[in-house]
Amino acid sequence: MNDLSVRIKGIRLKKGLSQEEVAEKLGMNQSNYARLENGKTDIKFERLAQIAEALEMSVGSLIDYDEKAELTEDARFYFDALQGKIKEIEKLKEYIEELEDDEIFTEKISKLEEKNKELIKELKEKKEEIGRVSNEKERLITEKDKRIEEMERTIQTLQKLIDRFG
Repeated sequence: MNDLSVRIKGIRLKKGLSQEEVAEKLGMNQSNYARLENGKTDIKFERLAQIAEALEMSVGSLIDYDEKAELTEDARFYFDALQGKIKEIEKLKEYIEELEDDEIFTEKISKLEEKNKELIKELKEKKEEIGRVSNEKERLITEKDKRIEEMERTIQTLQKLIDRFG
């Protein structure tokens, strides 16, 4: 077992993580992670960066791990991550401002809003038309049912006459 493998295992245990949890974060199975932690597998830099991220620390602090500096390193890791997110948010804000200032964008939004109003109007008209058609359909069905009843009465009357005069 090499020093780096021992450090990785110590950090994992200190953070209360199981091999399965770290392996899952790394997208590998537990037995392969165990081989890495036991020094049976060489750790390439790319994998080292993934391990550092899974353990929520920088590669440098993983390599130079010192238990006393752990809290400081954790704070630095989260601070750096937070700074990165703040920069992403600022870029998004700038992009949104550019879009809002863009006359073409504003014009397109206006056209879309106008089209939306037209579609809503069309939808209301279609809904009213469907209501009218539905009412007409119900009226025709009622009328048909009345005719059927009249025909059935006529047939019954005719049947009685046939039975009587046979």
